[in-house]
Amino acid sequence: MPFQQGENVGPYRIIEQLGQGGMATVFKAYHPNLDRYVAIKVLHPAFKQDPQFLERFQREARVVAKLDHPNIVPVFDYADHNGQSYLVMKYIEGETLKSVLDRQWPAKEQILSIVQSVGKALTYAHAQGVLHRDVKPSNILITESGNVYLADFGLARMAEAGPSTLSGDQLLGTPQYISPEQARGAQDLDNGTDIYSFGIVLYQLAVGRVPYNSDTPFSIIHDHIYTPLPLPRSINDKIPADLERVLLKALAKDRSDRFASVQELVGAFDKAARGISPWDEQDVAAAIPIKAELDSIPELSEIGTRPRRWAWVGGGLAFVVLSLVTFGFAMGGADGQLDDPASHPSPTAVLDQGPLDLVNRPAQGAIPSAWQWVNENPDNPEVHLELAQVLAAEGELLPAKSEFTRASELYLDQANYISAAESLIIGLELLGAKPESDMRVSNLLAQSLFLGAESGEMFPAIDALYGISPDWEPLEALDARSLLYAGEGGAAVSMLDQLLAASPQDTLANAVMIDVLHQEGKNEQALQLTNKLLQRPRTPRWLTEFLQGYQATLSS
Repeated sequence: MPFQQGENVGPYRIIEQLGQGGMATVFKAYHPNLDRYVAIKVLHPAFKQDPQFLERFQREARVVAKLDHPNIVPVFDYADHNGQSYLVMKYIEGETLKSVLDRQWPAKEQILSIVQSVGKALTYAHAQGVLHRDVKPSNILITESGNVYLADFGLARMAEAGPSTLSGDQLLGTPQYISPEQARGAQDLDNGTDIYSFGIVLYQLAVGRVPYNSDTPFSIIHDHIYTPLPLPRSINDKIPADLERVLLKALAKDRSDRFASVQELVGAFDKAARGISPWDEQDVAAAIPIKAELDSIPELSEIGTRPRRWAWVGGGLAFVVLSLVTFGFAMGGADGQLDDPASHPSPTAVLDQGPLDLVNRPAQGAIPSAWQWVNENPDNPEVHLELAQVLAAEGELLPAKSEFTRASELYLDQANYISAAESLIIGLELLGAKPESDMRVSNLLAQSLFLGAESGEMFPAIDALYGISPDWEPLEALDARSLLYAGEGGAAVSMLDQLLAASPQDTLANAVMIDVLHQEGKNEQALQLTNKLLQRPRTPRWLTEFLQGYQATLSS
């Protein structure tokens, strides 16, 4: 224990320990000069190992100490005692939202009041340029009189991502509430990361559980990055359709698809929960309620500029797991433990059933609604993809697999190779399958990735597949083609040389080698190899058509 009961720490006398987490230990203390109790958070001793930490701590504590808002726990003081840095904050008599949820589910009006208060706190902090980065129920304090406070801005600022902080040593964020970009170790965090974490809290309040839970932190983090959001109405059918759409938008994998501000999120949540549609019917994005969740692969804008696969995985997911093992979870005590959904009461009748959504799908159940939408739009791949996700959530795995495949085929018909690949990858993730287990899926996936490589935007899909099935035979050849069209010809050739040395008859690797020869101006050699591949009886039809086009180009 860093401080002992009865010990004097500066002008404060330690009364008792209140809690302990991965970043700090919290004490109740008495300040005799002002005759008041305070809360003291002493940071983990590991922070002392950074020689520049104290300077940064003092500089950044001054920033958070200036936050002055009725819904933010104020920071009174910051100092160092026997080499241990600590923050002094207002002592709040009350309990955390987590404790409230563990005991009984709040009424709808109380939920909406809590959401409004936390939203005001985040909106104010964002206007001051301060992010929280660890919004979760254990950081939301509620007094007996009903006042709501958001705590731990101080710790968020101390561990802010960037070259001047401890992001290399400490992962801030609790797995169940962490944003995808935080989980990947991104340093360019913005307001969107708080919007996502706050969105998880809203999901929990409306649905009755967090969206992602598993036996290990790694699995939860993986789900935040890759797994589509479990549809709220498939878990709690009392949720209005408009509220489901609000949650889908708040929890989009891509930051640019989320609400632009916390204020917008809170306003939309409040209206939808009260049965008032928050959507402008002219808003095209709102007309497709599942759209934000279709983009389940990491940001496509990063393609071509992000580090290569081995650096990204090692610096992202592997970094996250190492950080969690080394330092535990962020401050919050019980929230650092893996949550058991069965331990929470069900929020039945928390939110009244609201109006139908804008596409007028019937409300008699998620699967019939999705089937009707597909019947009305049979050539729309997005509706097939939504149906597939609904079926998977309901445990209808075989029809779900068929719908994921159909969505991919329709995207291929549109030459939308990225979405074709993503549809199959979403299905593989949800169903826990591997591409090599189904020849049709394997063929469609290879076609999508091969043809889509020319866009330079297939690296996230390929990275996802390395996580799903690193031994899938076509994967390295497809990776090589993506490298080639991303301007990394040397790495592509090196990979192809290894592939062809091990398996000279590898059709896909040879097809990629034709690309290499063509880019090097060796058209005669490229044509010879093309003719050779076209003579093989087992070359897939799509690849035959592609090679025939190449043959015509090289012969002209």
